[in-house]
Amino acid sequence: MFVRGVFNKLARNRLVDQSLPAMLPVLRRYALVLSRDLSTAEDLVQATLAGAYERIASLDTSRPIRPWLMTIMHHLWVSNWRSAQVEERGLAELAPLQATAAAPGQFAAVELGRALDALMSLPCDQREAIALVAIDGMSYEEAATILGVPAGTLTSRLARGREGLRRLTAAEPGAGTPDAATGRGFLRMVKS
Repeated sequence: MFVRGVFNKLARNRLVDQSLPAMLPVLRRYALVLSRDLSTAEDLVQATLAGAYERIASLDTSRPIRPWLMTIMHHLWVSNWRSAQVEERGLAELAPLQATAAAPGQFAAVELGRALDALMSLPCDQREAIALVAIDGMSYEEAATILGVPAGTLTSRLARGREGLRRLTAAEPGAGTPDAATGRGFLRMVKS
C-alpha cells in the first residue's frame, strides 16, 4: 500500500514516467541481496522509494531512473551498515543451531540453494558487485556508479567474489560431479 502511494506521488510530480513500477522487481532483488532477509528487503525498498520522493528535486529527468534509485538504496544500506553487522553476528552465532538437512526436492533446487548460500556468505562489497553485474546485468560503469567506487575497484570485487563463489560451491559436499577438465563442480561463474 505504501509503495503504491509513493508511486502515485512521484507520478503526480510528472518527473517520473511509467518506468518506475517496472523498477520495483529490480529494487526488491537488489534489496534482498543486500539484506539477506525478505522482510528487511521490503523495508529497504520502501525506504528507497520514500527517499526518492524526498529527493525528487535531485532527479535528472534526462537520465535513467534505475541508477538513481539503486544509488539511493545503496546509500541507505551503507548508512545502516553498523546495525546490519550486529544482526549478522547474532545470526552467525545461531547458524550452528539450525538443521543442516535440506528439504526434499529436485537436484537443481538444492544446487541453487547452495549457490545462494554461497553468495550470501560473501562479504557485502563482493555480494553487491555480483548482484549488480551478474544478476541484474548492469554494465561495470553503471554498477561502479551505483556503488560509488572506481571501475577498477568494482572489477576487483567481482573477481574476488567470483573466486569466492567457485571456492565455496566446489567445497560443498554433493556440489556436483567435478568437471574432468577443470576439477570444479557444476556450479561455477562464467566470465562475462
